Amino acid sequence: MRTARVNEKALPFIGVGLLMLLAVGVIFNASYSEEAARDDDRPDALTKFVHEDEEMKPVAPAYQCTAGEKQKQNQRFAKRNSEAWAHTACPDEGWLFGLQKAFKNMGRQKLEIYDIGCNKGYTSANFLASFAPEYNVNPSNVYQNIEKFARDKKIAIDKACGVCGDCYEKIKSDDTLGKDPFTVDVHCFEPSPASFKILDFISEQLGVPTKNSRHTWHLHNMGMYNESGTLSWHPSCSDAGGGELCAIVAKGTKNAVDVPVVTVDDFARKRKKRPDLLKIDAEGFDPAVLAGAEETLSSGETPLVLFEYNPDLKSGGLWHNIKLAPVIKWFDDLGYDCFYESDDHVNADPAVTPLMYRITGDCLSTNPPGFRGWSNILCALRSDTEVLQLLTDRTMI
Repeated sequence: MRTARVNEKALPFIGVGLLMLLAVGVIFNASYSEEAARDDDRPDALTKFVHEDEEMKPVAPAYQCTAGEKQKQNQRFAKRNSEAWAHTACPDEGWLFGLQKAFKNMGRQKLEIYDIGCNKGYTSANFLASFAPEYNVNPSNVYQNIEKFARDKKIAIDKACGVCGDCYEKIKSDDTLGKDPFTVDVHCFEPSPASFKILDFISEQLGVPTKNSRHTWHLHNMGMYNESGTLSWHPSCSDAGGGELCAIVAKGTKNAVDVPVVTVDDFARKRKKRPDLLKIDAEGFDPAVLAGAEETLSSGETPLVLFEYNPDLKSGGLWHNIKLAPVIKWFDDLGYDCFYESDDHVNADPAVTPLMYRITGDCLSTNPPGFRGWSNILCALRSDTEVLQLLTDRTMI
């Protein structure tokens, strides 16, 4: 058993706060598998977002915006973020409807989807409602069972409907694609023991198959990071609901609950299949999850990545010390174009405030005017032209 190493070269990137957490063992007490150990002598994986001279395989160049297109996007983005709640924080995910046709046209009908940071299960439910509606997992019945869990346990669950009213989300399935066109495996990764108990309850109440089924919602009580190891959680996390004390604590804390942590690459290697859709919401540690997915994203087999950018997250995370620009460049070098997601709750005219804002290709300032709250960022593989076009059409460029 070993403690995760800290590379001094990464100091400007990681920041003192994270180094302190690593030093006291809050993040990891890494127990290396034989596969994970093969990278033991490499520089810290997180340094990839500052070393921009790293040799990458040739990929198709990104579309480059004109100065006029960039100016127009910045103006639209500033207007979007000036509106009350219709900014980037709670985006419209209508692209899931178009993605169904795109995946079928590409021959991607056996889908592997990772929902990293599953939380209450609403994003998993959206994916299943889109690609496997007959599986009968959707935001509405997820919410009903969260409420039932709270009543049964006589506890209050904060934002039971989701911070963006996720329980009201209704993603349509494309009936023109025929009956049951996909086989779907959705992997829900949730490291919090308290949240995982809720997810497990939802799955049991819905009575959905968890193995040997055409469609499967796999629940994993584990986290994902840039190295494999373990996380320790406060003892209160073993109780349903968890409460305010349910958080990551130092290794060795009395009665702490240890939860495994793996990389995307290690998990995909074990599954012998890479994800078709990778969603990450890691409470500010999204760059570390991405760093552990480089092999996967270099393969050209994962057409779409969704992660959360939240530089103002009060609880910390890596976005306090990592700028978005090198992350977008890293994606660009891997052959991905990235976009801010948005919504249309206030102004529905896409010519004024479109649903997406292209970042790659110098199309938008990486610190755009008026940015507030947080944003989901979608990155599409350029070689999968239909998926990329689906997002590009929503930018109005």
